[in-house]
Amino acid sequence: MRQRFTGALVLAMALSAGSALAQDLDPSWTPCANQGSRYTAQQQIDGCTTLISGGRETTSNLAIAYSNRGNARLRLGDRAGALSDQNEAVRLNPGYQDAYYNRGIARYENGDNTGAIADYDQAIRMNPRDDEALNNRGNVYLRLNQLDRARQDYDASTTANPSNFRAYRNRGLVYLLQGNFGDAITEATRSIQLSPRYGDAYVTRAHAFFRMGDYTTAIVDYEAAEALYQNGDALYGRGVARIRLGRVSEGQADIAAATADNPNVAADYARVGVSP
Repeated sequence: MRQRFTGALVLAMALSAGSALAQDLDPSWTPCANQGSRYTAQQQIDGCTTLISGGRETTSNLAIAYSNRGNARLRLGDRAGALSDQNEAVRLNPGYQDAYYNRGIARYENGDNTGAIADYDQAIRMNPRDDEALNNRGNVYLRLNQLDRARQDYDASTTANPSNFRAYRNRGLVYLLQGNFGDAITEATRSIQLSPRYGDAYVTRAHAFFRMGDYTTAIVDYEAAEALYQNGDALYGRGVARIRLGRVSEGQADIAAATADNPNVAADYARVGVSP
């Protein structure tokens, strides 16, 4: 799920207000806002912490700093710290829509599906055309295996933003799980057309080709995903497809490499019907 780092508005307002205010702006806003992702997560945390502890920021700006720091903490795997910061952002500014959105991500990563849905509900109430919030809420329903509810959110997401490549891929995953492999391929292909370097879409399309028995085409997509991600998971799919084609030794080597990298990969792929 894509986080939202805000603070660019703080910088822009200071610059537009004139040189005096711009000079008075704390330089820690630059790493805290982290425009263009130029700073590491730790640098962002340090910048936001300086703002939080400085005693100079408005309540609204403090909410931004807490939310940004929470996002950075989540990037470093600090799920509890991330949730704590997002809670404080919401407390400081209950009208800050991005804080609910970001807390939804933190709650999802902490396994709190009910809380994540509640936060996305609030974010969507505040902005009914927030395509990312709709997509993310769909992801929670997908995790809960509420496939129709998930698809409704993905439908709404692509209606709000026809360029949301993640929502097309995710809707394709719903179709895959429902056994509608043709539509799964169509959705994943649309996602790839919008974002050719989005590896998850290649994996989803590969799964659909595999389930249709087109193991050769599935291998092409698994290899495309592996070339993008290089994390080994897609090798498992290629290995299973190779075994189905009678290339047993090659397939077993792929599966061994993937399993060494991720011991849970076999279970993950079995959930979508990809197994030897």
